[in-house]
Amino acid sequence: MTTITESLIASEFDRLLSHCIARCSAECNLHLDQPRMRLLAATLKINRRLTTTAGRATVWGHGTGQVEISSKLFCHPSTTVEELRETILHELAHIAAGKGHGHDPYWKALAKHFGSTGEVYHQMAALADTRKPKRVFEIYCTQCGRSCAVVDRVKAPTAWAKRRISTCCRTRLEVIEVPQAPGWETTEVAQAPD
Repeated sequence: MTTITESLIASEFDRLLSHCIARCSAECNLHLDQPRMRLLAATLKINRRLTTTAGRATVWGHGTGQVEISSKLFCHPSTTVEELRETILHELAHIAAGKGHGHDPYWKALAKHFGSTGEVYHQMAALADTRKPKRVFEIYCTQCGRSCAVVDRVKAPTAWAKRRISTCCRTRLEVIEVPQAPGWETTEVAQAPD
């Protein structure tokens, strides 16, 4: 098994970019001229901050784009070179398709033309190791101790609770972080009067 390094990511990107440009040029087809021009201006950024996605393509309106690849995921021991190649081809298809195509049939046709599977998502073993554990908070009424809500998508749960009151006793709420979410049974939480 080959260990993936940032230099390997860069060399695979250059190799696959040349491959995709050649595939567009070989098809003396007018509809592949614009994708080829976009690929000629494509750049690579190895991003250490991407932890939940393998790659990301950013397409700018003036015909250029950037492929970002997660070094954190791809330098993981369980990641294969084939997963790296598939991700790079996937993202290069986004650059070639241009702005506003997402994963539509045009993008899928380009991805398959470049040698990708054309799949939108794939499972990587490295993803399970890099995801942060979900933080879950239980909101209690300060007067009677009743559980008012269980939340997991609040960035600042204490500030969130300070702006609300319980529906049972109409008093302030207390936030406690719980290791695992009990049930997801919730009651209404009223907005605090100003």
